[in-house]
Amino acid sequence: MLGYRLLPEEKIAALEKNEKLLRQQIKAAIRFINEVTEGNTNAQYEYDDENDELRKSLLKMQQSLNAYRAVELQNQWESVGLSKINDLLRIQYDSIQEFSVAVITELVRYLNANQAGLFVANEDEQGNVFLELTACYAYNRRKYLDKIIKPGQGLLGQVYLEKEYLYITDAPDKYVTITSGLGEATAKSLLIVPVKNNDIVSGVIEIASFNTFKPYEIDFVNKVGSSIAVVLASIKSATHTQKLLQAYKEQNENIRAQEEELRQNLEELQATQEKQREIEQELRKSKELIEQKLKEQDLQAEKMVEHMDKFRKVLIEVLNELPQKIFLKDSEGRFVLVNNAVAAAHHTTPSKLLGTSDFDHFPPEEAQSYRNAEIEIIKSGKKKIYEHEEKISGERKILRTMKMPFYIHHLDQMGLLGIQTDITELVELKNKINNPA
Repeated sequence: MLGYRLLPEEKIAALEKNEKLLRQQIKAAIRFINEVTEGNTNAQYEYDDENDELRKSLLKMQQSLNAYRAVELQNQWESVGLSKINDLLRIQYDSIQEFSVAVITELVRYLNANQAGLFVANEDEQGNVFLELTACYAYNRRKYLDKIIKPGQGLLGQVYLEKEYLYITDAPDKYVTITSGLGEATAKSLLIVPVKNNDIVSGVIEIASFNTFKPYEIDFVNKVGSSIAVVLASIKSATHTQKLLQAYKEQNENIRAQEEELRQNLEELQATQEKQREIEQELRKSKELIEQKLKEQDLQAEKMVEHMDKFRKVLIEVLNELPQKIFLKDSEGRFVLVNNAVAAAHHTTPSKLLGTSDFDHFPPEEAQSYRNAEIEIIKSGKKKIYEHEEKISGERKILRTMKMPFYIHHLDQMGLLGIQTDITELVELKNKINNPA
């Protein structure tokens, strides 16, 4: 027969208390899990015990879900915004101004910003570049009577030259004044983004707001800037084509008018038998006139060839004046075009450098590595930009090199275009800005 031993009442009470606490803990955990499962990721865990391992695990899970949800919401926000902007970009616009107003208005509203402007790069008759305000949203008109900004002028001009966005939360006093029903106030944050595609800047976006911009919002504006750059290039190309078509149309109409006039003259000559001699004389004059025009056309053609030859020489002279090293190689890696900067780096002249390859100037292994890298760029069909150090005349230089596939028409083959820029001073300047003394 088994014997039973009764537990003391204090121990029984302790066991009952522990069981009650365990039920409360499980109940709180189930309620918390259900709320999170239903989408309330900010639910409160009602059972407060710092030593509860289950509570710690569930709260950690909640933090992970909230972090994932935040990223998901940011991505969703960016996708919706890009979709809205892209819908605007698909519309056919009659002018850059009309396009600029539509895009900048949607951009400000989506960012909940207060003011913005789009400045587009143009050239005057002398070829000087300037930034022109083509669209603005809620700008104080008195401040923006002057809508022209030169490269390097102010923050906008600096962003255009440096090709990198600028974000500041301590805008210069009265730099941008936002007008509202409560009066005027200085913007809290200022975002200036270059409108660029393939490292070619075609404009600048400036946005001012009472609120700060989050990193994903800045990334969104940069992506919008790239899309705007593509459309601007397309609109400019279409405008240029339209001008050419208009010129062709006018010229064609003039030719038709001349043909009609000649036809009428011929009909009149044929209808007037009494004036046969006059007809022959008019025909002779017409023939002489045509011969004269042919001679003039031949002379114009000769002048055009001479002009194109001068233009080619000027282009080569321009390339030689540039500080960048610019070269063009054929499919076998031989130089077919170099400027003076490249020749100087090889301590020779451009004419002596043409037809040679890296194997004529570097050790075989080093030359082969360069050749392999360039073949990969040509095969990929994409440009490659990288920075590296190099000793030039005993000095340490930091170079930014861009290499890209380039079709050589007169050789009917795909070659490689290379441009090297000395960015030593720019890097040193950035280091000074980032690490002030």
